[in-house]
Amino acid sequence: KTLVLTGAGGSLSSPAIVRNDTSWVMWTCDSGTLKRRTSAVLTSGWSESADCTLYNLPAGKSLWHINTVWTGTEYHAFVMVCDTGTAGLGGILYFATSPDGLKWYLQTTSLLGPGESGNFDDELIYRSAGAPIVEGYDLWYSAKNSEGDWHIGRTDVML
Repeated sequence: KTLVLTGAGGSLSSPAIVRNDTSWVMWTCDSGTLKRRTSAVLTSGWSESADCTLYNLPAGKSLWHINTVWTGTEYHAFVMVCDTGTAGLGGILYFATSPDGLKWYLQTTSLLGPGESGNFDDELIYRSAGAPIVEGYDLWYSAKNSEGDWHIGRTDVML
């Protein structure tokens, strides 16, 4: 184990890390604000955080989790937003793109929300991870049902 960064309560939650053509890039969620850092070396030398902008964030929603992918030309992200002021309640997943890792453009419609009543994901969509496929992504996500059980689901995301 190696300590990489230290921050005050909740300031370094939900890290997402990718390697682009020249450096490592890390995003963290800090009380609803997305922060970006860069480093030439994975385990040390991280830059000071820079605030990111999330365009098209729905009213009443806040950032909760993010997972990122470097495509070779731009960044893609699976962004979980929740009801503002809650601990993940009302979780909905959005797809976003960024030319620079600082300005993020969320699609105006959600990618994935809670399933129909009785489904394994009928209460909450939580964190996700996407593996690139030819047409888009193979998306894996954690979800909670109305009985309080947690599950992992998957679906294809066609872009």
